[in-house]
Amino acid sequence: SKGDRGARPLSVGEIELSWQEGLREVLMARYGVSKEEVAAASEAEEEAWRCDDPEGWLAANGFFPGAAEALRRCDAEGRCQLLLLSRRPPRQARQLLEHAEVPGLRLLETEEWEGSTKADALAALRRAQPEAELRFVDDSARTLLTCASDPRLLPVALHFASYGYSSASEAARIGAVQRMRTVTRSRDLASVFSCAQEED
Repeated sequence: SKGDRGARPLSVGEIELSWQEGLREVLMARYGVSKEEVAAASEAEEEAWRCDDPEGWLAANGFFPGAAEALRRCDAEGRCQLLLLSRRPPRQARQLLEHAEVPGLRLLETEEWEGSTKADALAALRRAQPEAELRFVDDSARTLLTCASDPRLLPVALHFASYGYSSASEAARIGAVQRMRTVTRSRDLASVFSCAQEED
């Protein structure tokens, strides 16, 4: 892709800043594909990889070091309910769950979301368990910023996993939101869960 000023290729930073502001749509229009077609092609490619090389796929997509251990410790304490919200196809999410070996970690099926976003899923959980303490960890700044601006989720503790696929600019945007907490290392997830109150 070329920048507006001459034929200079866009830098990584320019692509990152422009991606959510229309660059993605411009590229899809240029190559004559829809968002749905791109998503379907990406899902098909990953599914082929998962089937052809399950060990390689798990190694590339599994939990970060220390994350599964923190979840197992929390699960063993039996003081909270662990739920996974994932946009992955259910068969992929379930395989990752099996690989993590956390017996009490349950995939929240998309039918339970009561909407199309993770914010909707969290709102549904709040309605189902209004007295429960909810803690949400995600490595998507966009998802967390959406949750932070949703009045339905004011009581939900939001944690940004900056060790995931995030950039410095995303971390800065998260840092500007007072209610957001940043987890810089996956092994520090243990502290996120350690003082969670018991849920009914």
